[in-house]
Amino acid sequence: MEKFKNQLIKNLENNGFPQKRVAFNIETIYQKCEDAGLSFNNLRPFLREDGIESTIETERVIFSKIATTTNNQDKMKEAQDMMSNMDPQELEKIQNMFENMSEDEKNNLMQEAKKMGLL
Repeated sequence: MEKFKNQLIKNLENNGFPQKRVAFNIETIYQKCEDAGLSFNNLRPFLREDGIESTIETERVIFSKIATTTNNQDKMKEAQDMMSNMDPQELEKIQNMFENMSEDEKNNLMQEAKKMGLL
C-alpha cells in the first residue's frame, strides 16, 4: 500500500498539488487501486494521515491539502458534505444507530455537539 500511496502522491504533485486541488477520474482511481490489489476506501485514511483530503464526487475524486486549523463551521460543512455523499442505506444505518442509543448516550452526543458549537 505504501508504494501505491507514494505513487499517487507523486502524481498529485505532478499536477500541482499541494498548491492547488487536483481531481482524478473516479473510475480510474478505483481501477488502479483494484489492479494493485487495494481498496481506495481503505487507502483514504492513510492519505489523511499525510495531510491529504479526498472528496468523492459523482465522476471524480478531488484531492486537497488538509487545513491545519479548522473551525466549527468547517467541521459542520465537512459533516454535511460527508452526509450528502452517503447513499440512502448508509444514512438509514446512522439513523437506526442513533435511535438505538440509550438516552444517556444521546445526551452525551448532544453535549459534545454543543461543545463543538454545532448546536
